[in-house]
Amino acid sequence: MTSKLVVNTIEADTGISSVSFGSSISLSSTSKFFFGAAGIDIGADTNINRPAAGVLGFNINSAEKFRIDSSGRMMIGTGTQGDGLADNLTIADSGNCGLTLRAGSSSLSSIFFADGTGANGYVGQQVYNHSDNSLKWIVNGSEALRITSGGIVNIGTNLTNTTYGLLHLS
Repeated sequence: MTSKLVVNTIEADTGISSVSFGSSISLSSTSKFFFGAAGIDIGADTNINRPAAGVLGFNINSAEKFRIDSSGRMMIGTGTQGDGLADNLTIADSGNCGLTLRAGSSSLSSIFFADGTGANGYVGQQVYNHSDNSLKWIVNGSEALRITSGGIVNIGTNLTNTTYGLLHLS
């Protein structure tokens, strides 16, 4: 093996000045890299840093783009979490802002609302069906509302019926 790890000690500072590896770096189970608040520079304009205690920040073009705070909350485009009722993921922008769920043309794009696992893992849903371009809402495990590709709104039990005009209640 001809690869070397060179460690220079200059005036009580120790650092790695040059590394050339043909494979990965391996550490023991008790070893770790320590970067302090400085972070890791990936290039001239990209780095991973520690903007505050227990916070991990990802920067591109000298601006923070993504953050994970000490509570595990994720923030995109901001360093400030959202309201306490919905702060696990915050997406912010100074202009238009949104979230895209992209699925195949014969698949579903879904948001599930759960209070447990199993059947409680999908008790509430918003589902867009790309194969027929319909949007439906599931409430308490049952379909409660559907909007068809033709704009027909069905509320109640007969959610596929399209013979009653634009609004069908049952």
